[in-house]
Amino acid sequence: MESQKLQNLKSVTIKDYKFKRRLLLKPYLAKQFLSFLQEFIGNEVILINTNTGIQIFYYSKKNYSQFIKESMLLYCIKVNQNIELKFTNQNNGTEARKQFKNAVYTFSQYPQLFLAYSKKFIKIKNENTKSKIVISFLNIFFEKTLTTISKNKGVIPFQNKLNLNKIKKINSEVNQKLLYSLFKDNKLHLN
Repeated sequence: MESQKLQNLKSVTIKDYKFKRRLLLKPYLAKQFLSFLQEFIGNEVILINTNTGIQIFYYSKKNYSQFIKESMLLYCIKVNQNIELKFTNQNNGTEARKQFKNAVYTFSQYPQLFLAYSKKFIKIKNENTKSKIVISFLNIFFEKTLTTISKNKGVIPFQNKLNLNKIKKINSEVNQKLLYSLFKDNKLHLN
C-alpha cells in the first residue's frame, strides 16, 4: 500500500537556464502560485522556492506537469519576460524521491546553502499542515538523507543550528523547553 502511494508522488523542478542565484518567484508570488496550484490540484502540493530553482511536489494519479509548466511560465512572464526556464518532470514517486534526495545531498556539499534549504524545508513542513501525504514522504526522505550524510561525512553541516531550528518549530511550549534544555545539556557534554 505504501509503495502504491509513493508511485502517485510526482514533482516538477524549474530552473533558470542562466543560473542566477536569485529566486525565480518572489516569496509573495510563490505563495500565490502555490495557492493557485492547491486550488486546481488539491492540498497535496508543496512548493520549495530557493535561489537555485523551484521544486514542486504533488500527490495525484493524474500527471499535472504540463499544467504546472504552463502556469509557471505565466507567473514568470509577469516578472521577467526574458527568462528562460528549464523544466524537469519526475512522474513517479521513485524519481521524485531520488530528485529530492539528490538536491538535499548536493546542498550538503555547500554548508550555507544546506542550512538555508533545511530551514526552508522545516518551515514549509510546519506551514503545510493540510498536506498529509506529500509532507510525510518528503520528511521521511529528508531524515533518511540526513542520516546518509551523517554516515558518509561524519557530521551534518550546521547540525546544532538545524536541531535548534527543529526545536523552535515544536508547537507545545513545554515540550519545546524540555527539548531545548536537553539539547543545551547534550551540547555541553559534546564539547
